[in-house]
Amino acid sequence: MMRKLGIVVMVVLALTLAACSPTRTVTPGPGPVHQTKPILAVDLSASPAGWVPVDLGDAQLSVPSTWWVSYGTTPCGTTPPGLLDVQLPNGPAWCSGAVSPKSVVTLNQEVGTHLPPSPSLEINRIPLYVLSRGKHASTVRYLAPTLGVVMTTTGPVARGVLDTLSASPRGAVLSQIGHGSLATPRSWRWHTFAGVRFATPARWPTQRSSVAVACRSYVALGERELVRYSATKQVVLPDKPVVELDTDLTSYDETCPAGPYQESAPGDGVEIDVGTPKVPNAWPLPVDHQLMLRGVKAYVNALQNFDILSLLVVVPGRAMPLDIWVGLAGNGMVAKTILYSLRAA
Repeated sequence: MMRKLGIVVMVVLALTLAACSPTRTVTPGPGPVHQTKPILAVDLSASPAGWVPVDLGDAQLSVPSTWWVSYGTTPCGTTPPGLLDVQLPNGPAWCSGAVSPKSVVTLNQEVGTHLPPSPSLEINRIPLYVLSRGKHASTVRYLAPTLGVVMTTTGPVARGVLDTLSASPRGAVLSQIGHGSLATPRSWRWHTFAGVRFATPARWPTQRSSVAVACRSYVALGERELVRYSATKQVVLPDKPVVELDTDLTSYDETCPAGPYQESAPGDGVEIDVGTPKVPNAWPLPVDHQLMLRGVKAYVNALQNFDILSLLVVVPGRAMPLDIWVGLAGNGMVAKTILYSLRAA
């Protein structure tokens, strides 16, 4: 069960990130739309073959599959070829120690950054502003205001990572809600569970569980296999999307597997957690979007904005809201279509 996880299975593990986006309300299809951000789209051509996309809020960077990705942790003792450090507000930084990666890119969300008079450059049609330069020529701090992130590059490969900058699937999906209609493909299969209906590709299998499990990745819906980082085996495994329906009657309290894992690409999939008094669904704070979805109201959890769309959905007649998780692979169109199909049963 995704909400109760104790780890995020990436190269390096982490859980939370504060968000600074203002709350807004959007309505899919015809009707009023209150839009405060530009419409975003994922540039799939920005990521080289074999590189792994990593998302934070509205932004996406891609890194070589041999790199590590750190989320506010301080790994020491092992030096990867490169590091993408997704920084938490006021959180710990990468433990450089005696030996550091040759290339390091930091990524964090913008918090009241002063905007220079004009952009310094564009990458994939995204304006960037240079905020500062370090002692070394390769150390530069950039601001991408349309995506709400600040990035710092150091080392010979870091600029190549910056060149992969794109909007994230999450940013694309949420910025496009309310702009035009989106029909559910006839080939898709409809599901009814816990007072809601939604559609997914017909090939996705359905799994049912009564146990809230705390040992699964936020990134890889569908219990996709992950490989441990090693010098001889770096593999980005294919996605295995599923529809998982959890009744949360009991909770898994045993020890989760430990150790860092190699980064894997974001995956598709859907999970619905009913929530019970034993394993309750908690209201997320802060919320960065509110969506009206055909008889149900969805609140987008701003604390889990990595590679997944985390929703708290209020269903008429149910005392406890549902936790619904939608995977964000590729350009986000599959996730957007699922979201448009969601409605009261």
